[in-house]
Amino acid sequence: MKREKYETYLNNDKYYKVVGIYTKHEPLLTALQENIRYLIKQTEAAGLFDQDERSMRNLNRELYTFNCFFAFKQVLLKTDYNSDAAKREMIEICRNYYRNNKKELMNIDEFERTYESQDAIYWYTKQTFLYRLVNKALRTEDYEAMLVLRFFILDLCESLRQNYEELKQHSQIVISYRGLKLIPQEIYNLNTLGTIQFSYEISARCHFYE
Repeated sequence: MKREKYETYLNNDKYYKVVGIYTKHEPLLTALQENIRYLIKQTEAAGLFDQDERSMRNLNRELYTFNCFFAFKQVLLKTDYNSDAAKREMIEICRNYYRNNKKELMNIDEFERTYESQDAIYWYTKQTFLYRLVNKALRTEDYEAMLVLRFFILDLCESLRQNYEELKQHSQIVISYRGLKLIPQEIYNLNTLGTIQFSYEISARCHFYE
């Protein structure tokens, strides 16, 4: 087989599944082993984030579960960790998860190059891979996923705390509105007596009118 005959497939988006062209068994087997290891990592990343989501819970019926999750979040926020190592771990897993999504891979590259702690809210409201994965981790109450994302979650929580402290200095009450799609059961929960806890950060954009 002439390798040159098929090299055009490597740079053609139409044949994105072609990862290499080999004319000998040894490099082919080596490439297969590397791709299998990569696919295992990708599968682990997919399994980490692809779980059933819950937008809210009824605290009257699920108080114990709520307390456990709340305690975990408090411990997570107060735990010392190596930020550089946590960032590398998070980026590696995000890249595995979005392996076939060129747009999100570009966002991940941009995040790796430019991110600073004070940019956490900006990146969360940008609604890219971080917005989706953080919300999914919180909605599924996935402890393992939250540990993977702890580098960003801690920065986000600290930025929200600082913004809240600044907002408290103003006497004027700020009213904001947010649209949200709910399944019938969630609407029923809101209409019945009880305390509801949202399992993700609620964001809204403010427009001021005279």
